[in-house]
This record gives sequence, structure tokens and C-alpha cells, in this order.
Amino acid sequence: MKIKKHIRNTILILLILLLPTISMLPMHASSRRVIKVGYPIQSGLTMKDENGNRYGYTYDYLMQIAQYNDWEYEFVEAKGDLNEQLTTLTKQLEDGEIDLLGCMRYNDALAKMYDYPSEPYGYAYNIIAVKDDSDLVNLESLATKKDLKIAVNKNAKTRIEKLDQFAAMNGFTYTKIEALDTEDLIKKIENEEADAYLLTDLENTEDYRSISRFSPDAFYFATTKGNTEIVTELNQAILDLSKMNPLLTTTLYNRYFENMCGEIHLNSKEKEFIKENGTIKVLVLENNAPIEDSKNGEAVGIGKDILDFISENTEMKFEYEMVKTYEEYKNKIKNREASVLMGLPFDASQAETLDVTFTSPWLVSDIMLVMNKNLDPNELKDKIKGTTYLNTPAIAEANEDKRYNNIEDLLEALNDREVDYAYINPYQLTYYTNKLHLDNLSTFSVPEYLLNQYAFGVSKNTDSRLISILNKGIRTIDSEKLNRYIYKNAYVEESFHLKDFLNEHIAGVSFVALLLIAGIVGAIFMYYRHRFEVQRAIELEYQRYQMLSIITGEMTFEYDFEKDTMKISKEGIGKIANEEMIEHFKDESAKQETNEHMVLTVLEEYLENALDRHEEVLIRMLDGSERWYQLVIKIIYDIGNYGHRPVYAIGKILDIQQQINEKEQLYKESTTDSLTGIYNRAGGFKEINHALSKQGGAIIMADLDKFKQVNDEFGHFAGDHVLIETASILKHVFHEGIVARLGGDEFLLFIQNTNKEEIALLCEQALKEMHEKKYEDAKNVDVTMSMGVVFVKENASLENAMRKADELLYEAKRSGRSTYHICEETV
Repeated sequence: MKIKKHIRNTILILLILLLPTISMLPMHASSRRVIKVGYPIQSGLTMKDENGNRYGYTYDYLMQIAQYNDWEYEFVEAKGDLNEQLTTLTKQLEDGEIDLLGCMRYNDALAKMYDYPSEPYGYAYNIIAVKDDSDLVNLESLATKKDLKIAVNKNAKTRIEKLDQFAAMNGFTYTKIEALDTEDLIKKIENEEADAYLLTDLENTEDYRSISRFSPDAFYFATTKGNTEIVTELNQAILDLSKMNPLLTTTLYNRYFENMCGEIHLNSKEKEFIKENGTIKVLVLENNAPIEDSKNGEAVGIGKDILDFISENTEMKFEYEMVKTYEEYKNKIKNREASVLMGLPFDASQAETLDVTFTSPWLVSDIMLVMNKNLDPNELKDKIKGTTYLNTPAIAEANEDKRYNNIEDLLEALNDREVDYAYINPYQLTYYTNKLHLDNLSTFSVPEYLLNQYAFGVSKNTDSRLISILNKGIRTIDSEKLNRYIYKNAYVEESFHLKDFLNEHIAGVSFVALLLIAGIVGAIFMYYRHRFEVQRAIELEYQRYQMLSIITGEMTFEYDFEKDTMKISKEGIGKIANEEMIEHFKDESAKQETNEHMVLTVLEEYLENALDRHEEVLIRMLDGSERWYQLVIKIIYDIGNYGHRPVYAIGKILDIQQQINEKEQLYKESTTDSLTGIYNRAGGFKEINHALSKQGGAIIMADLDKFKQVNDEFGHFAGDHVLIETASILKHVFHEGIVARLGGDEFLLFIQNTNKEEIALLCEQALKEMHEKKYEDAKNVDVTMSMGVVFVKENASLENAMRKADELLYEAKRSGRSTYHICEETV
């Protein structure tokens, strides 16, 4: 009876404890806001697989937004083809039946129908596309094509203007073939009336591939007019995403548009070469892994994987012959017994010696100084340098070389002290260090501009079409695929040798044996077992990071919270610290606190809270270089009787400055007017809204007088010249303000911290310079300007201010032009 009562009481207690949690579940579910999203089935953007799973650029971006806004989505689809779906969904958006629709362009007409966030979530490129079997393959082929015909949508005036500018900049001419819509564009090519068509990458169709892209345009999410709450939340989420993941838009674009094809496109002559030549013979110099090697009589290596990729995509067949010595390698290619050398360092003297022509490089790597442990890297004079016959070092030195047939022989000679030092790429160093258990070597970084490049060497007696095919294959391989090839071939799983382990750990083995003999109590044994597991996890994790560090060039570190010590990988010596071990990490960090972004200060800041991190951070290294890095930190905890205690942190630092630069360049292109070099509409709106959030000022709308007369009488080139000079005058006069071209001959300006008297003087100066400016290509037209000025308060509506300034502008035009009107009231 007592037992039943005890069980009943226990159940009641559990129910009472669980009750708050149970009651909270529906409340939490209802707290998530449901957003109805229009979901047209659109290639690359919003797609579904055969199982109904959604994916695409817009879908992935929405999933990222949901992390910041706690949104839950209800996706709304429509029937019909894509045009019918978009027509239905935009009408539903206008009527408030759905909340959000992606991939919307921004213009004045649409802005009156929908509300937009201030920031885009992606960029669409204009592309020149051809059929998959076309002989046109790149921009160069456009320039050499005679009587080039490009089909254009006759209603896409702006897009055609951008194509004209792109053609002029890149030295090719073409004939426009006008079409009514996308379907008509395709018909023009199918009927051989055109060689290519002009479209955007978001609209490109199957069986057509892009051969050139230019002039990116921003695209946005749009919501129902007046739905300011969603716009505000979108603005904040997009801003947070750009800070936390600045490469997101680039990553998504590459995932869904840049690499959608992944095919090698050959022209008719190259296809003829493959049919005529059957199998191509390739020489492999053994024991040069992971670049090239043999395993069980078969060719292996990064070069082999690249040739396999080319073979799969072109039907070209390769036959491999393995050779062991450089002399045999050289004789066979010179005697025309083979056409291709698999993994040749990119060096002009080597190409001349072997009588080959290089393809484009397919691998670029750093160079490491590898030397005997007992040597000082600053005292290499008169020391013996080792190299292979293939590798002509990038670093010229007076020391005499001792040459070897392959990298494996060279590294063994280094380890056995037959030579003192060598320069080797990190992939080969990692591979053979792990494979051969080389323990008598030290490695050091060399200047970043010294690189090794690897390419295929093609016999000069071979048809040039073979080089062209190989180059196209190399260009088609994306970085993700190449990294898989590298990791697959560079990784060697270390084998366990009991004898070596006993020799190296004799004291530890004896101690364990004594413990077992003594019969230590189970609790103590379990404690040490737990500690061993934690340490083993740390070692395995650090070994993984070290392996990735060497393969990819990343810097890694290991921090001991208890000892306050930090161990740096070899790639980080000279950048993070001058030595491999920092004994008093926090003390060393404190010495750098006066310098912003210093590496140890940044690391201490991120380690302070003992949390896993994955951030993009601006870091200044010891050598003074300040760049953007990806910082990844993983915390390892000791979970036991003493609680959840951080023990170690394992981390890596990867240089992402190039990706950041590319993103900034893309952003600059999307916010800059390509003709005048000032802000375009999107860029101007963003900069002015940002400035308005801090301080009020003057909004100016400016419009040229008699500009249409210039275009009609003297042509668009004369008109372009007028626009360029106008932008220059506005930038000169309003040099402390923001100047943007809205389109055509309309300009928008914003000047902070000013007054009516100052603005009046500036407007008069601008009108005076415009009146005095004369144009050789429009001599008979006096091009002047009219302006409308409105003063606005902080956080004022830019749209309302522009509307008022536009009214004043046209009042100025009606009163005689070449003048300005200033609103007496502040908006």
C-alpha cells in the first residue's frame, strides 16, 4: 500500500513539474508569425523536386530570414505557366491576399503599387546566351564572330542600351534582331535568324547557356502597400544577414545560377578532334602524390580526377602510362609516345626542356620551406638544397641543387639529412609526412606571392584543339569540386604501429600496467577513462583541424582554458604569434589592446564567453596586414561531477578577403550609374535614407531643360556626353552631398546640415556652370537645368520629400526654366 502511495505521489509531482512546459507549447507555436509567400515555380529561384521539397535562391534566403524574425511561412502557389503564375500572385499581393513576393524589380510605377525594403536580397545579370551546341563559347568568340546577330526583346530598351555599352567596351559589333518576348527570342535562334539572345540569368531557359554576363540589377522582396510592419522586419533581417553572413548572396548565386550547368561546351571543330583521335595517351610520373601517382597499377591523383571529369563531359578517352624516372618521362614525350603530361609545374624553362605547351593551371598552392629540424631557417647559406627534376623552384638561390626523380624520394632524403632543405607545396608535404611518418622535418611559410601552379603539359606536336578542350574542362571545374579532388587525394589515414607506440610511450604504458596490477578502485578508473575520452576527442578534433589547415592553407589554434596556453599551427606562426606556443595567452593579448582588431585581442574577446562561434571578423595580424577572416571556434567541455566546464577551444582562421572584395565590387556595380559614375537610383535611395536616419537636410530634384532636343538632333552619344558633364558639375558644386541619377536626365541630391541661404548659393552656382558649359557635339542647344528644393527633418519620408521637390521642379520649369524653387516649409 505504501509503495502504491509513493508511486502515485511521484506521478503527481512529475505532472506538476511538466504542467508549465505543456501549457507553454501552444503559446510558443501561436507566437510565431505566419507569412503568406507567393511561390511561382521559377528556375533557380523558387523550385520543387519530385517529392514536393522546396529549394532555390529565394527559398533559401527566406529560411535565413526566418531565423531572425521568427517567421513561419505559408507558401501560396498559382496555376498556369510562369507568366500566368506571376500575374496571379502580383494581383494577390496588391490585394493583400499574400504578404510577400520575391524577385521583384524596383521602379517608380511598381513603388506606387507595392512597398519594398530598402535593401535588395540579390542581383540579376544581363546575359548573352546561346544554344548548348553553338560554337560560340565565350566573350572572345563573340569578338571574332563575323556578322554576329543577337535577338533582343524590343521593349527592353534599358537592357539593349546596356548591351550596346558592353559591346563597345569589349570590342565586338552585332546586328539587333528584334523579338516580342522570350518565346520569340528562342524562335529567332531556332530559325537561325540569330546566333544568341539577350536576357537575364533569372529568365534563362533550358538548353541555352550563358557565354557572357554584365550589368547587375538588384531584385527585392515586395509586400502589400502600407504593410510597414513587414517592411521594417525585412529591413532589419536583411541588415543582420549582411553582417553575420556577408557572402550569403554570393553563395546562393553560385549555387543556383553560376554553376547550374557544369558542362563543357565544345565547338564543332573540337568535337571533330575527339572523333578523329580516339584515345589520348597521358604520362604519369609516379610518387608525386597527390598531384599524380599510381596505385595498384592505376593512375591516381588530382590531375587524374580532372581528366576523368573532362572525359565524362566530352567523351574524350585517356590512356595512362606510369613512369618512374624523369629521364624516361622526358624521352617519351619528346619521342611522341604520349600527348599529355599529367601534373607539370607551371614553369617556362621546364616547358622548353620537355617541348610542351601548358594548359591553364588547374591547381595553385602556396610554397613551404621544409628543412631538417636542427637547422636555422636564417642560416641556409652553403647548405644543400634538394629539389625534383620537375620542380624548378620559384625562389632563385645560389646554392647547388641535389635533384631527385620525385617528391617522395626528396622528402625521404630530407628526413635522412642527405639534403638540408627544399621548397615543397603543402599538399605533397602533408601526404608524405603522414604516409612515411617523417619526424625530422620543420616547415616554414614563405612570402604569399610565391606560388606553385600545376597544369597539363601538351606536346607541341599535338593538335591545338586538344589544349582548347582541356582548358575548357579546367575552367568548368568549380572550387567546390576541386576541393573534393584535393581532399580525396591529399588525405592519408595514419596507420597504427604498436612497436612505435610502445617505444614512444614506455613510461605511460608502464604506469597503466602498474595501475591495473594494483587494482585501482572502479570509481578512479572510470574518472581517468572519462578524462582520456575527453583528451582523445580534443586530439582527434585538433588533428582534423590541422589536416584541413595544411590542405586548405587555414591557420588553426588550440586554447587551454585552465593553463591559459594557446598552441598555433605552423601556418599561423608569424601571423598570430611568433612561436608555436603562447604560454600566457591573456597577458600577451593585453599587450595588443591598444591596437584595434589585433589578432590576440580578437581571439580573447571571442573565447571569453566559451561559446562555439562561426563569424566573419576583421583582424590585424602580427605582420601588420589587416584583412577579413572567417573565424570558427569549437568549445570542448568536461561534463562530469564538476559541472559543464570548458576545457579546450579548437579554432581555425581562414582568409576571406577576396570574397569580401568581390561582394563589395558587386555591390558597387549595383549601386553606381554605369554612364556617369555617380549613384544610381537604388544606391542613391540607400545612401540618402541612411543619412536621413541621422540628420535632416535638403532634398533637391534636378532635371535638364531641352535634353530631348539634344537626343533628337545630335543623337544618344551627344546626350550621354551631356549627362556625364552634368553629373560632374553636380558633384563639383554639391561636393559634400549625395548625388544620384534617377534615370534619363533626372537627378536627386541630398545635402545635410545646411540652410536656405547656402542652398540658394549652391543652386545658383550649379545653374551658372550649366549655362556656361558648351558642347562640341551639341553646339546649337543651350542645355540648362531646373531644380526643386525641399528641407526635411531627421527620419523624414524620402518618397514624400521627392514628391514635393518634383512639384517645385516643374513650377521652376513653368516659370521659365534654368532656375530653382525652394519650399518655404520643412517636410
